[in-house]
Amino acid sequence: MLIKANEAIINLFETHKIYGNYLGNNWPKIGDTLDINPNSYYEPYVAFTGNKLFTIGSFSFTWSPLSNLCTMGRYSSIASGLSFFGPLHPYDRFTTSTVTFMNEYKDFCIFKNSRTPECSFEYVGTKDSPIKADIGNDVWIGGNVTLKRGIKIGDGAIIANHAVVTKDVEPYTIVGGVPAKIIKHRFSMDIISEFMKLKWWRYHWADFDFSADIPVENFIDIMTTKIANKSIKPYEPEKLTGKMIVDISG
Repeated sequence: MLIKANEAIINLFETHKIYGNYLGNNWPKIGDTLDINPNSYYEPYVAFTGNKLFTIGSFSFTWSPLSNLCTMGRYSSIASGLSFFGPLHPYDRFTTSTVTFMNEYKDFCIFKNSRTPECSFEYVGTKDSPIKADIGNDVWIGGNVTLKRGIKIGDGAIIANHAVVTKDVEPYTIVGGVPAKIIKHRFSMDIISEFMKLKWWRYHWADFDFSADIPVENFIDIMTTKIANKSIKPYEPEKLTGKMIVDISG
């Protein structure tokens, strides 16, 4: 849904710590067009690029504009240049040309001018996935990556620069290449299993009272103890929703 940013929306973004262009100032400006998914939500301390707002968890940012149908967990980072596969051309017909399946091209001048009044050629659409991706927590996507539509990227995964990802990426897997293939796992399978049970991203990093480069085994032990004795609590901030933005857009 396209709406125009107003003062109320800008104040709402400021209150909820929603930023643009990686903590850039003055985003959005009054009158800017925003593409909102009313069913999406945005946790505090996130940064968008572009005007499409999608569901995103705290402490995540993207240097690439994404579809408003995407979802992104906490503590995830996306570099610039991310793109998605284009529409699927039918390769089992006499031609793969868009003249056979994209009805909107019937008014495109180079096609429209070639169509005679008595032409009875029938467009037949194709089934195509929406432009979306489900991106987990603690995901790092490098620069100039291309994703298949509808892809799922598991928690803790890493996608190398310039990768073309055609399949779902499993948690804590590092993939790269064209097409993307598994390079390695970030940790042993035992450690990955512990991380998936721990779900440490439910917590605010400011509550971690240890060094960032702590060995992962120690991290798991400490967090497991903290969670068990309830000395650390899940971070459950108020979420700004797409519907809230739409409702005050006027």
